[in-house]
Amino acid sequence: MSAVSETATEVAPRRAAIVNLGCKVNQSEVEVAARLLRARGVTVVGGYDRADLVLVNTCTVTSEADAKSRAAVRRARRINPGAEIVVTGCSVQTGREAFAALDPAARLIDNRAKDGLLAELEALVAIPEGPAGPVAGALPTLSGVELATAMDERNVVERTRAFVKVQDGCSFFCTYCIIPTARGPERSLPPETVLADVRRAVAAGHREIVLTGINIGTYDGGWSERGSRGSMRSTLQIEQPVSA
Repeated sequence: MSAVSETATEVAPRRAAIVNLGCKVNQSEVEVAARLLRARGVTVVGGYDRADLVLVNTCTVTSEADAKSRAAVRRARRINPGAEIVVTGCSVQTGREAFAALDPAARLIDNRAKDGLLAELEALVAIPEGPAGPVAGALPTLSGVELATAMDERNVVERTRAFVKVQDGCSFFCTYCIIPTARGPERSLPPETVLADVRRAVAAGHREIVLTGINIGTYDGGWSERGSRGSMRSTLQIEQPVSA
């Protein structure tokens, strides 16, 4: 991931475009990013509209998804040649080199570093200080939970349904599936984090909440098994006592 300390520019981005490919988990992640951008006074426009910041959230579940993800980055750069382009998601996780070659100027954030995505966006849109201090009208710096939960009256409800991520990753490691490689082992968000996300969505005017995850049936309240579930089952079977 690019160092956030290098993101300061003379003019902070004021228009952001978001391109999202893939699953509902990706959708929930870009909704959080959009809330943060709006809270920082940034206008969020259509995915391929003119903007000075573009976020592309990629998918790798099929070769076609990878191709569409690369095409989205090319199109974003063609439409906005001088924009800051941030590329994240599963296709970056599994094929970082292809994106680095495609657009050397893009900021690549793979899934292992995705917890830093909001901090990267925050640094990119931060209004720099002038000789006499912060520029007039600049919003205060957000930190910790405030950064992840940023929302104010400028938020616009774009849909009645909100997606809230409660679980990520998969530990089944099926031979044909790339998801464990792209998303990592399964892990669940604590209930208090999920409830906070739901409350933010309701406060924003959403009337329907969809809980989503990569393998939502393994949600465990924040305690997560690691490694292959197949190997775990085998170990348990071996340790069971043999009846006469």
